[in-house]
Amino acid sequence: MKAISDFPRVHLGILPTPLQKLENLSREMGKNIYIKRDDMTGVALGGNKVRKLEFLLADALAKGADTVMTTGQALSLIHI
Repeated sequence: MKAISDFPRVHLGILPTPLQKLENLSREMGKNIYIKRDDMTGVALGGNKVRKLEFLLADALAKGADTVMTTGQALSLIHI
């Protein structure tokens, strides 16, 4: 299996983003609880969307593309 660092990447975000301990929730739950601060990538809403785009753009550039279109997961609503 390849490591993520083996794939071409165009760096867009400020990575890696930090982990932050949630002091109050950790105290309440009796366990250390952390969140990954993907809101701190430096790009709009950040997170996995920025990471996805970094790899897609690197692949597109390697293939000589001059235009890129990408979409996210389609939203499915289930009524019960």
